[in-house]
Amino acid sequence: MKSSEFIKASDMHYYTFLKILHERRYNTYFEIGSRSGESMSLSNSPSVGIDPYFSLTHCPITNKEFCLLFQESADDFFAKSMQKFSTLQCELAFIDGMHLFEFALRDFINLSKIASHKPLFLFHDCMPYSFEMATRDFNSIPTGMPWTGDIWKLIPILIDEGFFKHLNVLDCADSGMLTIFNPDQKIISALESNLDKIIKKWSDITLEDFGLSKFYDYQVFKKPIQYLNFLKSENFGEILIENKKEWISH
Repeated sequence: MKSSEFIKASDMHYYTFLKILHERRYNTYFEIGSRSGESMSLSNSPSVGIDPYFSLTHCPITNKEFCLLFQESADDFFAKSMQKFSTLQCELAFIDGMHLFEFALRDFINLSKIASHKPLFLFHDCMPYSFEMATRDFNSIPTGMPWTGDIWKLIPILIDEGFFKHLNVLDCADSGMLTIFNPDQKIISALESNLDKIIKKWSDITLEDFGLSKFYDYQVFKKPIQYLNFLKSENFGEILIENKKEWISH
C-alpha cells in the first residue's frame, strides 16, 4: 500500500469487526476507553472496562459471566486496582483510551504482563486521514473533527522494536485497527526497557515529518475478513455456547 496522499480506511467498520470477534468467548476481555459501554456491550466474555469518566449509554453487562468497571486511568488501574484481581488473565484487549502513543504503549505493556496463552491486542485509530486529526493537541482541532492523536506512531515503533511478524493493520473504517497477536515476551520486555528512549525520540515527530508514503509503505496492511479468517485458523477463542440467564421472581 503506497501513497503520497491519505488513504481513509473504508472496509468493514471497526464496530462490525469487534462484533464478529465477540461471537467467540475469551478468558477475559479487557477494554481501555469504555466511556459509553457500547463496544463493551458486544462482549460475551468475562470483561474488564477501564475509563476515568464513564458515561454509559449501553448496558455493558449483557450475557457476561462478570463485568468489572473501573472508573480510573489505566495507569492507576494497573498500579493499584489490578493487585486486587491478580488471577485475571487477558486473552483479548481493545485499547481505545488516550489517543497518545505513550499511553497506548504503557497499556500494551501492562496488559501483556497478565496475558493468557496466545493473546490478541487491538489498538483503534492507527490510520488518521488528515494531518489535523493526528495532532497530539486535542484542543487544536476544529470542533466536531475526529481525533486519532498520534496512535499511528505505534506502527513504526513496534516494527522497529521487533514486532513485525506479530503485527497487522486492518482497513477498518473509519480510522483503522492495529493488531498484535501472540507477541514474544522477550521483545515486550525489551520494549519496556526502551520505553523512555522511545518516548523521547518520538514525542515531537509529526506525521508530516515522518511522511505519508513511508507510512503506507509498510507491508502490514490486511483486509479485516482476511484477519478474521486467520484468527479462525488459529482457533482463537472458544465457540460460544448460548447460556442466557433466566431470572426468577418470587
